[in-house]
Amino acid sequence: IPYLDEWSAIEEDYSVSITEAIQALLNASMQLPTGGNVRV
Repeated sequence: IPYLDEWSAIEEDYSVSITEAIQALLNASMQLPTGGNVRV
């Protein structure tokens, strides 16, 4: 089955994509205001 031969490359790309998505969410959450009375 040729798809199984390509699984390692696909899995690596998927892992990198998930890691980058998590990092982007963490970076965005760090920019959220945490104090009260903050107006945007």
